[in-house]
Amino acid sequence: MRLNRLYSLGILATTVALASIAQPARAISFTLGDNAATQASMKGIAGFGGETNQGAYSIYAQTEGFNTVAFNDGSFAVVDNQNQLVADAGITYSYIGNTTKNARITSDQWAPTFASPRDNKSKYLTAFSGTDVQINLDTTHNYFGINWGSAHDGNEFSFYNGDALVQKFVYYGDNRTFAADTKTTNVASALQTYGTKGNGNQYNAYFNFFADSSDDIFNRILISQAGGGGFETDNHTFKAGTKGFNDVESVPEPAMALSLLVVGGAMVAKRRSMGSQVS
Repeated sequence: MRLNRLYSLGILATTVALASIAQPARAISFTLGDNAATQASMKGIAGFGGETNQGAYSIYAQTEGFNTVAFNDGSFAVVDNQNQLVADAGITYSYIGNTTKNARITSDQWAPTFASPRDNKSKYLTAFSGTDVQINLDTTHNYFGINWGSAHDGNEFSFYNGDALVQKFVYYGDNRTFAADTKTTNVASALQTYGTKGNGNQYNAYFNFFADSSDDIFNRILISQAGGGGFETDNHTFKAGTKGFNDVESVPEPAMALSLLVVGGAMVAKRRSMGSQVS
């Protein structure tokens, strides 16, 4: 009887432990954990040649395994961390709506900016109400970076895995929350805290978005504008992956693994003890 009870307790402990491993929090994060790191990352870095008049670039843009679309030549050309053209990166942009006049690559005073100096002389991507920008990815990704500029109400973009919405991020300057919609996050507070003001006194910053787990990877991004004005973005950076951004391999935490071994060892030792008593 005692053996059965010990065995049941072992199974219960193992089940609870495995459940805690197999069910990570589902989210896409846009911070690195502490304010100093977040502030540094949201300023972004200069361009591949040190340019500061092309908007902010991702802190990962020059890291191996990351690809970037800067729109500087008026196209959706993809380059690697060495600023070399990637012929087949599996990153495809398209306009979704009644007319492409409401979304375009352009150059004007509303371009997303670098922290200092603020002028962006390069081309950037903008979406207006009526036409969304869709980014299709041939493989799943766990990171996306975006120079989010001239932020104002109605800036919205969403991550999808297939047709399933993973997470949606919006800017509404009144800092409204979406308590009933756990998949929608207002980034206004972060932008106002860590961003800088550009033309029109509107906020600019570089956002780094990370899939926290394999449940949060994505293969489609939708950029849209709800209502008046436009959604100005520049210097998009991507990283492909099938796991969370910080996941190296799916193994239990050391303390959890030790607990499982202790439980298993106790069960084996008890069984041997009972067997010797019977014989």
